[in-house]
Amino acid sequence: MFVKELLFVAAVLLSPAGYDDVIHVDSRLNRISETSETNVSDCGALKTVSGASYESANVVNYHVDTKETTYEYFDSYDYEQRNNASSFNLHAFKDDYSYEVSSDGFCPFDVDSFGASLNSIIGKDDRTLVDNPKRWPYFPVCKISMVFEDAYVSSDGTEEDITASGTGFLMGPNLLVTAAHCVYQDVTSTGSYQDNISNPLFAGSVTVMAAVEGTSESRPDYPYLATAKTIAISKHFFEHTDPDNDWAAITLDRDLGLSIGYYGKIRNWYEGGAKVFSYGYPFDAYDNMVQTHGKLTGKTDAQYKYDMDTKVGQSGSPVFMTGRDGATYVCGVHTREGNYGTRFNDFIYNYLDSFVTSKTNPIRLQNIGKTNGQWKIRVHNRGSLPIQLEYGKKMCFLNDAKLWKINKSDIATITVREYSFVQIFISENVWATSITTSFVRGRTRFVTYANNLSSGGGLKEYNYWFDF
Repeated sequence: MFVKELLFVAAVLLSPAGYDDVIHVDSRLNRISETSETNVSDCGALKTVSGASYESANVVNYHVDTKETTYEYFDSYDYEQRNNASSFNLHAFKDDYSYEVSSDGFCPFDVDSFGASLNSIIGKDDRTLVDNPKRWPYFPVCKISMVFEDAYVSSDGTEEDITASGTGFLMGPNLLVTAAHCVYQDVTSTGSYQDNISNPLFAGSVTVMAAVEGTSESRPDYPYLATAKTIAISKHFFEHTDPDNDWAAITLDRDLGLSIGYYGKIRNWYEGGAKVFSYGYPFDAYDNMVQTHGKLTGKTDAQYKYDMDTKVGQSGSPVFMTGRDGATYVCGVHTREGNYGTRFNDFIYNYLDSFVTSKTNPIRLQNIGKTNGQWKIRVHNRGSLPIQLEYGKKMCFLNDAKLWKINKSDIATITVREYSFVQIFISENVWATSITTSFVRGRTRFVTYANNLSSGGGLKEYNYWFDF
């Protein structure tokens, strides 16, 4: 139960079949003529993306600004990172796809952990309001508002806007994940909007507000607001709106995740009876975030079933798990009443991963100052995994720092827990002006190094990685 008394505000609530946890309050959708046959041309111009025609595509992209729909074939076994990031070939891991694989998130704050104890995060057994969501781990959860334009009201023949509200969460610098039915659905399927035509369409606009707290913050000048540029959904959901493919990846107009953080993810995970939890924006919380927890009660190849308490508006909320190592990941996305969620399988995981380079380095360096010939450096781990960090005990030359050309006798090792920091001391070394740190993950060595340290606390930091 909520600790606040919640006042109901009049709203139009529409629920497409099977999805009773999306809020619809006053918005608009282009209505396909009753005399036209619903097909791909009704939803945008046919184009090719990465050489894909509609027939060969497995992902449909809607470009919000231009209102165009394009089609993409995504090869989850061999793909290049988006956003001009470095390529990452997955052929070497193809045989491991039935196993759990996880990837790091990013937290720009210093916290002890995501939550080694599930109960310390979730609190009571019922849903509870989150006080001050603008902190880790709540910050990357967003209220999303979708405008479906020019919806036909069959009862009086007029058109109006229909605004749908749900939840999304950041999984990359400019990547928001939500349920597909939040942004692509038939809004003229119930009540006075019923036109007896199956005509799901994309939302004409999507507004994202991270960690919003109360209706007073839901305004255009909200500092953690972003808008959708592109909406990507499974082609199967585009054609059938089926719950097995109810997920969407939204590219935002700004790198919101770099300032407030984004979550790591895990695929192919399931433990019967395991604890799970979620944060979201239900309709009865009035733009306040709630947290809920429960346990897994079943699964299919595509969906989880759990006993968490959820309400209308929590569609698109992250489903979290905590592993045996204490690290916490998103394992799926909440989608519908009856408490079901889409599991992150191989395809979804890799598609989302293509927006966030697996070469991301979560180490950041902070210059605390120099005392008695030693630089005091604070090393921050912004990721969701502990790191066995190596560092040069003495300053070195810039190119040696970048390429990790450090004598073994000059290397020290320290463990940096997830979302935390440690302090190291590095000695001056004649003409050398650089410091360097490094760690290995898989077959990649990541290097974070800095040059031109100043006694006032400044440094110029660089990141570099190479495979071996």
